[in-house]
Amino acid sequence: MKIISIILLSCSVGLIFLRLFTGLVYANDEDTSFFVLKQRPSWTIERKETPDRPLPQEIILASDEIQVPFGDEYIFLMKSAPELVPLLVGGATILLVVNGRRKRRLVR
Repeated sequence: MKIISIILLSCSVGLIFLRLFTGLVYANDEDTSFFVLKQRPSWTIERKETPDRPLPQEIILASDEIQVPFGDEYIFLMKSAPELVPLLVGGATILLVVNGRRKRRLVR
């Protein structure tokens, strides 16, 4: 159970990292979308390229015309992340509590 708890906590940390440090940027002059690593953390999931935050400032991880192949799944996951993270942490906490109580019963 401890391993499952560690996996759940790792998934929640990963979701928070992905939400803060990755995103989709749509180019102004062409029908291209870019999956980028953000230069500074932000809660935005997708945005258009702007003069104050141009695309060359971002680290591009993937790109494709019209839509990145996994774009729809990424947007769905990032929009549901605020609800998923507490559930993952809560599940990990419950598993750790149950595991601790089971160990105490075995010691008695």
